Amino acid sequence: MNGQFHDKVAMSTENQFLYSYLREIRLKLRVVRLTLFTSFDRRIEELKEHREILEAIKSRDQDDAYEIMINHERNVLEYLKTKVIPILLTTHK
Repeated sequence: MNGQFHDKVAMSTENQFLYSYLREIRLKLRVVRLTLFTSFDRRIEELKEHREILEAIKSRDQDDAYEIMINHERNVLEYLKTKVIPILLTTHK
C-alpha cells in the first residue's frame, strides 16, 4: 500500500522522469523495505502522513503538501537513523 501511494502521487504529476526515478529507487531499496520497514508503529505513522499528504493534494494546497511531504521524509530518515542503521551495523560486525 505504501508503494502504491507513492506511485500514484508520482504518476499524478505527469512527470515521467519523476515516476521512473521513484520506481528505480524503490526497486533498489526493495529488500531493505521488505525486511526492515515492517515496524507496526512506523506503518501507522506512514498511513497518517500519507492521508495528510493526500488531503493537501486534494485541496490543491501546494505549500501545505510540500511541508507535509518534507516532514514525512524527515520522519523516514529519523526512523532509518534510529531503528534501521543500528540493526545493520550490529548484523555486520
